[in-house]
Amino acid sequence: MPSENWYWEQFDVKQRGGEFDLDSSKTSFLDEQNISRELANQIETDFIDELYGTTEGKTIIDGKNQELSREEWTRTYYDDNAAIQSGEVTEVWGLDIRRTMKDEDGQTVTSKHPEYFEYLTGMRGNVAWNEYKDDPAFVAKAKEMKEDWNILTDDDYSVKERISTIRRVKAEMDSGGTKADEDKSHLDWDKYKVGHYRNEAGDLIQIGDDGKETRVPTLKDLWSSGGGRLTVNKPSKHTPILQRREVGRPVIPGVSWSGDTPRLTNPTKVKIPASLGGAK
Repeated sequence: MPSENWYWEQFDVKQRGGEFDLDSSKTSFLDEQNISRELANQIETDFIDELYGTTEGKTIIDGKNQELSREEWTRTYYDDNAAIQSGEVTEVWGLDIRRTMKDEDGQTVTSKHPEYFEYLTGMRGNVAWNEYKDDPAFVAKAKEMKEDWNILTDDDYSVKERISTIRRVKAEMDSGGTKADEDKSHLDWDKYKVGHYRNEAGDLIQIGDDGKETRVPTLKDLWSSGGGRLTVNKPSKHTPILQRREVGRPVIPGVSWSGDTPRLTNPTKVKIPASLGGAK
């Protein structure tokens, strides 16, 4: 069995939004599935929990999310029963490795299958070795890298060697784009927003209650369509004042008006005490 460090390297996680998150290069097969983004996110989180013993991807100790790094978390005893530390994990696990997605009866495993998670992650089922071996893009890149691609179907080589070869070639293929193409980290936070996410093109996609996905229009879209403008009357369209209401002085008991000045009609006269100089 490979060392724990090998698995930590294969399934390295980073803290994002208070949860462990796998790099997008480690979820490539998951991303190819015809499932909702919400389900894909949950599968990734459940897989991380299997590997590291986290709770919904969170490093919870004494009821509080400590937001520890992978290195800090694996130095505690809280992951002792998780797959990596306990030795349950095998070399074929991963959300980036293609699977045949066929059960023991040869039936295709879909998201409705009760063991879909197990087949997708490699806990059950088989790696699609022949699919990799015959993929023109992989074959060309492996040849360019001088990798022996024939080992994929050669049982004389260990599973670890074959899986490692696939991942090396895939990493080189992914690095062939521009720097902007490689770095998708600015999109990662969106997947924690239930109900919407941002796709590869940068569009905000809203998921309705019925599961239907629609693109949310930008301000530029709204402005271009006229939907982002307020309807304001032009000066010539103001409604003319038809009648002016006369506003009089208020009627207040005990108060009379002299022009615009109010006066008391019966002002109270204050008697000054004799001690203060008043009349006796």
